[in-house]
This record gives sequence, structure tokens and C-alpha cells, in this order.
Amino acid sequence: MRKLATLLVTAAFTALMASAAFAGTWKNGENANQGKWWYDNGDGTYAQNGWQWIDGNSDGVAECYYFDAEGWLYTDTVTPDNCLVNASGAWVENGQVKTKALSTAAATGWFEKAGLQKNAQQNVTYNYITTCSNPAFKTIGNLTFYNYQTFASDASHPAKEGYEWKTVQAAISFNDANANLYGTSYAFAFQDKNNIDLFKDWDGAERTFTLNVNGTDFTECKKSLSLNWNGYRAVNGSFSCLVPVGYDGMFVAFFDNAAYTEFTDEPSLINSLRNANIFFLD
Repeated sequence: MRKLATLLVTAAFTALMASAAFAGTWKNGENANQGKWWYDNGDGTYAQNGWQWIDGNSDGVAECYYFDAEGWLYTDTVTPDNCLVNASGAWVENGQVKTKALSTAAATGWFEKAGLQKNAQQNVTYNYITTCSNPAFKTIGNLTFYNYQTFASDASHPAKEGYEWKTVQAAISFNDANANLYGTSYAFAFQDKNNIDLFKDWDGAERTFTLNVNGTDFTECKKSLSLNWNGYRAVNGSFSCLVPVGYDGMFVAFFDNAAYTEFTDEPSLINSLRNANIFFLD
């Protein structure tokens, strides 16, 4: 029996085992359990019931370990979900110990470095200025960016850390006579705050890309866009992105076409974003 003054292990705690990396202490079993290892999380709980990333030597890199229902470490064997662990209990794949770099500080991407920030809220209607097909005319419409829905996938296994769909909707309505007579034009960006290279294609086609989060590559991330025009008077659009569970680096921006410039490089994109309504998908 482990000597802990308080032992509170909840279902919510065990559900986080695959992704959490607590600051705790490795401890050896006593009496009949000598030779066995367990991990004291340092908060009145211990690791049990599955996988946990642990940085045992505090070098900023965690290894993954499997614990049974009583909290004893699996070593030099195959885990119940058919993964190999070595004599130290670390998860091994193709002869290599699997590791994950731990984030020591919040990432600062190009978005923050450019001094950009969210400047618009969901479910609020904004006046939206756009040029018509005849650049001598402008028209004012209304833009509303609606709350998004999140659909999470299974993230219970470290080899299959989950993705989630983030789906958002937007509506733009034009009421000016110029819009009816000349049409309208506008610009948008569906981007990532940490990596400017992800979405260099600005069309509405679905794209697959790779995101690296805390040292782990997520290779099946996707983005897509669909638009529905209602004559010249209204545009309804939806944006979807498949990203790792909990990832909050995505944003959508709508541009005032009077100040819009073609984003052929990083400076032109940033210049356009300074004149945009920016919404976060956090």
C-alpha cells in the first residue's frame, strides 16, 4: 500500500493520463512489492489505469509509461493495448524510446510578433465596407461571425492523440444599391497564429497539412471552406479545421476590400490583417 495521506483519483484524472506530464517522484514498492515502481504525482494522487507522459529527469523531454489499476508500472513487457515497454517502463517503437518535448513557455508565433490580435467578437454584427466590381463604388454590409462547434475524437492512447473538428459559420449581407447593381468583392484568411506557411493557398479547397505541437507531429490536420451566394445581396460561409485536441492557434479574418492588398508574401499578408476583422478559434 502506498503511503499517501490523501488519495483522490477521479475518472477525469485518468482520462488525462495520455497527455498529462505531472511534476512528481518515482518511488519503489515496499515489502512484497519491492522491485516494482509507481509514480507519486505530488498532488495527493498517483499514476494509474493507463498511459502517462513523465519527464523523470526534468530535461524538458517526457517518456510515456503504462500503469495498471493499482498504479504499478509495466516494465519489459507488452501493455494491454499491445505496445512494447522496455526495462525502465518507457514506451518503445521500432527500437526507439518514444519521447515528447514539453512546452516550457507559451509559443509566440508570427501573429503575435507582428503585433496582431483579435479585434472582433462572435455573435456581434459589424459594419463591413467592400468595393464593388466597379472600384469607383463602395458598399456597406453587415458581417456576423457565429459561434463554432467542436467535435472531439478519442484521445485515450498516446499513439493516437486525438483531433477535433472546429466548425464556424459567418454571414455577410449587403443592402446598398451598388451591391445589387455592380456586385461585391471581399477577402478572407483562414490562418494559423504559429505557422505562417500553413495556408499559402487561399481558395476554398480542402487542404491537409502537418502541425507540430510540443514536439509531436499531427499529420492529418485539414482545413476547408464553403461559401453560398444569394445573388449579390448575401454570402453565407462556413470554415472547418481538424486540429489536435485543445489546439487554439487558428483564426479567421475578414478584410475591408478598400484596404486589401494581394498577400503574395508575409509582409502583404500582415498588412492586410491590420485592416481585418479577426476572430479566434480557441
